[in-house]
This record gives sequence, C-alpha cells and structure tokens, in this order.
Amino acid sequence: MSENYLMKTVFEEDNMINESSDNYNDFQNTIIEDDSDENISDNSHYIQKTKDSQQSISPDDCNAQETILETDSDQNISHTDCNGVYEKRLPKNSSSNDTVIENNGNGDTEFENDEYFEFQDKKKFDPKSLIGQKIDSLMIESIIGEGGMGLVYLARHEKINKRFAVKSISPRLVTKKEEFKERLFQEAKIQALLEHPNIIQITNFIEHDSNFYLVMEFVEGESLEDLIKNKKRLNDDEAVKIVMDIVRGLTHAHDLDIIHRDIKPSNIMITKDGTAKIMDFGIAMMRDDAEVAKGTAGTIQYMSPEQISRPKEIDHRSDIYSIGILFYQMLTGKIPFEGKTEEIKRGHILCEPPPVSQFVPEIYPELNTIIMKAIEKDADDRFNDCSTFFHTLDDYLYKTHIECPKCNKLNRVENKHALTNEKCLYCGKKLKKSYFKMMSLLSFVSVLLILTIFTIHQFKVSHVLVKDTKKEGLLMITQLNKKQVLLSAIEKAKAIGRSGLIKKIEIQLAQVSKNIDDSCNRYNTILEDLNQLFNAFVEKAFEDNNNNNDQMIQIIYKHYQNYQSNFSEEKNLWISDFTSLTNKVN
Repeated sequence: MSENYLMKTVFEEDNMINESSDNYNDFQNTIIEDDSDENISDNSHYIQKTKDSQQSISPDDCNAQETILETDSDQNISHTDCNGVYEKRLPKNSSSNDTVIENNGNGDTEFENDEYFEFQDKKKFDPKSLIGQKIDSLMIESIIGEGGMGLVYLARHEKINKRFAVKSISPRLVTKKEEFKERLFQEAKIQALLEHPNIIQITNFIEHDSNFYLVMEFVEGESLEDLIKNKKRLNDDEAVKIVMDIVRGLTHAHDLDIIHRDIKPSNIMITKDGTAKIMDFGIAMMRDDAEVAKGTAGTIQYMSPEQISRPKEIDHRSDIYSIGILFYQMLTGKIPFEGKTEEIKRGHILCEPPPVSQFVPEIYPELNTIIMKAIEKDADDRFNDCSTFFHTLDDYLYKTHIECPKCNKLNRVENKHALTNEKCLYCGKKLKKSYFKMMSLLSFVSVLLILTIFTIHQFKVSHVLVKDTKKEGLLMITQLNKKQVLLSAIEKAKAIGRSGLIKKIEIQLAQVSKNIDDSCNRYNTILEDLNQLFNAFVEKAFEDNNNNNDQMIQIIYKHYQNYQSNFSEEKNLWISDFTSLTNKVN
C-alpha cells in the first residue's frame, strides 16, 4: 500500500453513489462530506488520521457527491498507511472557487485546487529548503506563490542577472510525480507556442535532482484575484481594459487551436502598468485533442455548461464563457452562481444569472448586454470568437468614451458629442472630441473610392487602346497595300522607259514609306501604353475584342506579348505580320 494518499473531490454526472447501499463499504474510496466554507467535522478545519484513531468514516457522515478521501487499496486508512500525517488546510476566506476539476477518464472526477495537502511532519518537506539553492544557473531567492500543483519560486539568473519565476511540482504530490511531470511538461509545450504580450512567456523546462521545474518570465504586479479582493469590485473602465487584454491573448491562443479551459482571476496577472497577462496553461488542450477532451477540467465557478456536461464538445467559445463570468465578477464583486459544487454546476447549466445592472445600476446598457451575451448557455449564442468579442468592446468604448489628447487614456463621458468642461480623470487636461476614427473611416472610404475609380479607368483604357491598335494595324495594312501597288507601277514604268512617270511614283512611294514609319511609331506607343496597365485588364480587353477569331486582334495580341518580354520596338516583325495578313486578304 502506498505511504501517501490524496484528498479528492467529486460530483457524479449521471449516477450518484447510493449512500444507503449495503455494499457501501465495498467502495475503494472512503467518502466524507466537504462543504468548503463550513467545518468538515466536529467544527474542525482538519481531516486527519492520527496514530490513536483507526476508526473508519461511516456513510452516515458523508455526501457521496462532494468529497472523496482516496487510498491505494480497498482497506480503511490506519496509522500504518503513511509515515507522515496529512491535513487538508483551508486558507483564510477560502471558498470552492479555487477548485479545479478533472475527470481522470475512469469515471472519477478529481478536484485539485488551492486547498492543498502537506506533511504534518515538517522534517519531511520544508518549502523553504530550496531558497539559496541553485538550479542550473538559477539561484532560488524566495517563494512567491503556491497552488494545487506546486510551488512558484522567484529566481535570479546568475549570468545575466535577470529574475524569473520557477514553477515546480510540489513534493506533497510525490505519489503522482510522473502524472504531474507530464502535465507540467504539457503546459511547457503548449505555452512555448504562444508569444504574445498578454500571455506569460515560458523560457525553459528543467529536470534537476529528480524534480521538474518550469521557468517563466517574472511579472511584477499582482493577480487579478488579489486585485478583486482588495477593491471588492472594479469600475467598468478598469474591467473593460483587463478583459480586452485577456481577449487579445486568447485570440492568439485560439488562432493556434489552443483552448485554455481555466480562465479565472488567479490565472491572470496584472502588471504595474495595468497590463493583464494570462498564465497557467496546465490543463489547456489543443482543439480536437480527443485524449485530453475525455475528462472534465476547469474551475467550477468559471466553467461553461458544455465544459461541465459535454467536455468532448468544447471549443474556443468555452473560454469566452469563462471570460464573461470573470467580467461579471470584476464589476459586481461576486460570481453569478455560488454554493456547493452541485448547486454551481446546476446554475451554469440551467439557471439564468441576474443581470449585472441589478448590482451595478449605473452600468451602460451596452456593456451589460455584452457581458450577458458572453455567458449565454448555448455556445452558438455567444460571440463567435475572441476577435468579435474584442471589436464589440472596442466599439462600445468608442461610443461611450473619449481619449485624452495628452495622456491618451480613455475617459467615460455622458455625451461625447456635446462636451462642456469635462477634464481627463488621469491628467486633468480638458477633453476635446477626437475625430480620429471618423477621419480614419473617411480615409478608408476615400482610398476605396480611388481604387474603384482606378480600376474602372484601367478597364476602360485597356479596351480603348486595344481598339486603337487595331485601327493603327488597319492603317498600316492600307499603306503596305499602296506600297506594293506603287512598287509594281515602278517596275512597269521602267519597262516602257517612262522616266517622268517613274519620278512621280518614287515621290509617292517615299510618302507611303514615311506613313508606314509613322504608323509603326504610333503602334509602338500604344503597345507601350498597354504595357503600363494591369495585365489582367489588357487580357480581358483583347478577349472582348476577339470576335469570331479576329486575325488582326490575334496578331496584335502576339505583338503585345512580345513587347512585354522584350520591351523593344520590333518594326520588321510588325510589317512582316501585317504584310502576310494583307496577302491572305488579297
């Protein structure tokens, strides 16, 4: 039997365990009740097994759908089952909203959360033991966080003197080390794909002294969870800015087919300059990852209905639901569904949450509508994607806010089209209506109009020039015919010895030759003009003018293609082609 055991919390989806069953004690798991915010038993915050007590927990003292204390055998827990004694410690002001649920694929649903287990025997494990130790080139300086999966340390890289956050697997979870190693490694692989200013960056994955560490960028600031605790609730401007940052980051993740599955306040860091960054992709999944999608995973207070009941069907819109719940909490100071696990689960699936306006009457109706749309029960009724969500918020800000010309921060105003003496809340400068977006829209329309006119112009000019080449070709053929007639006349005049007639014919022949040269020059100019146009329009013009396989158009089209290749005048070729066409006609 294993020396260690873990506390797990479950709710059964379809088949509740029958508490009155005669075979109740045949279950491998010993079951107890955990109401999260109530004392577990005998008004104590601890569930523990002492050396003096080997009494098993009876079914009468439990609720089968809540919490399971699991051992590695069918036997009841005794003092001989472990060397150290575990406890479940509830942090101050704790609630079940830190709970993360994951179905292991075997029918059980395990809860891992910020409620954690540790050895009573401090000699077994001291979290501070790593402080002052070196992992590769990282010197561990302090503990900066702790979650259900492990510890987060602050470390400094000795060579480049830069601080990093180092996430480790908690030694408390030694019995699950390989499982959690894989999860940590999966988190590293997924998060390494993401490079975005609104996502915490992963820099390394280290195996050191039989332990595993995830190295991340260190962000100075506080978690959104702490921010909400300190402020109780955020104003709409603060909340909208944070949500837009989260949506930007998730847009990037969703574009790479990554679904976070655990968006909640403790997984959002707020930097000193107010930027929100998403972290902890520990239970993230790639879309259509059938193996990962087998189990339900997430934090129950922020899980979408389909994430709870149909985990195989979730997509990026499940994250949008979680953002909506987060948005709701920031503005109201509370989550829409509270209570025991089963009550929260039922609320997500069946109950309509009260509108934000019920708690915040001064909220803009448009913002209330946006939030309620994000937390629709049916995924098809939510925003199609995070990009649409972002642009909807951006449009809301444009309608209800104005940007300060000095500090560039947004200020909420009653009527941006009728400003009086409103001043910036941040720098005090008088606000003036900005026409930037209007000018941008006008510029876009102007460019579109110009492109349309340009396209129409190119199309029409192409047709005109093709027709001009045909006219010039016909004129050249006429002159070539005349030249052939005059050359024949000279030969006859020479034969009869008419010198005066010969001189007159030579004068006419010189004029015709000049006309042919002039025609070739004009023809070359037209081909040059055609070459300046978009080829697609020229091709279309030739196609439209090539009626009944017009030989003249076909010859001109060949000349146009040759000109495109050589960019030079080919007078002899043109004359030869038009002469051959003249002979065919004659």
